[in-house]
Amino acid sequence: MVIQLYLRWWYGTGWQWAVQRAIVERLQWCNETFSIFALIRTLFAPFKQTYNKSNGSIDMRVRAFFDNVISRCVGFVSRFFIILTGLIACLFVLITGAVFVVLWPLAPLSVPVSVVMMVVGVGR
Repeated sequence: MVIQLYLRWWYGTGWQWAVQRAIVERLQWCNETFSIFALIRTLFAPFKQTYNKSNGSIDMRVRAFFDNVISRCVGFVSRFFIILTGLIACLFVLITGAVFVVLWPLAPLSVPVSVVMMVVGVGR
């Protein structure tokens, strides 16, 4: 009876738990860690600005313009590489999660297979 309950859980609820844990929750973690959608929305936002866009002299306006252009370029490059790293991490999570989910049904077979291999003498 215990073996039947174990197998029912393993190939039913356990498999759903494995998919939830191995793929869904880890993708949510990647999304929270890298904030990919927030970075995409603010891709061209300035990184940091040192000059204010006030109605000052022409020299201050030129400095503010170049500061704005440079800070937007720095912000774009840094956000782009963080987005790229996050997408690579999400792809890695998908691949490893899919391998885990595919191997999940084979795990209970490892016990009888290892006993048979021990009896046969594999690995001596």
